[in-house]
Amino acid sequence: MSQSSPKIDLSFLLDMDPSQQNGHRLVFEKTLNIELKLDTQVQEGAVESILLRVLVEGDPSRPSLVKLEMLSENDLFFNFCSSLDPEVFQEIKEQQQLHIEYSNLTASLIKIVESCVNTPQTFFPVFFMRDDGSAHLNFVENLDYKFAELISLPFLISSEENVKLSISLLRTTLSDALQSPVMDCLSQKCTMASCTTSRRRSYVCPGIVIFVVCSTD
Repeated sequence: MSQSSPKIDLSFLLDMDPSQQNGHRLVFEKTLNIELKLDTQVQEGAVESILLRVLVEGDPSRPSLVKLEMLSENDLFFNFCSSLDPEVFQEIKEQQQLHIEYSNLTASLIKIVESCVNTPQTFFPVFFMRDDGSAHLNFVENLDYKFAELISLPFLISSEENVKLSISLLRTTLSDALQSPVMDCLSQKCTMASCTTSRRRSYVCPGIVIFVVCSTD
């Protein structure tokens, strides 16, 4: 008689995530290829894999704040944030002549990001950085005869204190995870390549994604 794998509780990873404190709720995250370049750079920039997270404050259907984060799994010091409340977004909407209501902002951003992942030849993001720590993320559509900017969102580099906190929490998280039943599960009950009947879960801490694949046998 087969036995199921021991239940693993890594909820503490999310509890330690500073991004989800103070009433913020993670509603979407996706790793996608983003072109990174300086704001004054003419030539093409470097394309890197970036984790984009969308969080909301309040009711997800009627949020009081939409927050975006950009993190790199290769560079823990790459940490940018964009906070969009209704007033800030209204200004962006008027400047860029957008046809997006604030109540639909989260759904619209998720749809655009998914398009970038699924059809990168048509939709792609470009992240422009300035020396003063400000930046903007442009989502672009290739219409063959021209490039159309779908939306441009302002970002700021996270404070040094927040970056240090994220790195400190990451170290603590990894230390705790290595001492948890996860390692036993990985060595005794899990496979990373040939398991066809597995459950795959991901746990995200700022700057890292931990994947655990547990066999159901």
